[in-house]
Amino acid sequence: MTSTAIRSEQDNGERLLAGDIRALRKA
Repeated sequence: MTSTAIRSEQDNGERLLAGDIRALRKA
């Protein structure tokens, strides 16, 4: 894997975590 691919994977993970946190706050 390239460093850019790893970075994109981390960005996607952070976005998913942010979405989960927002969902929990709304619940």
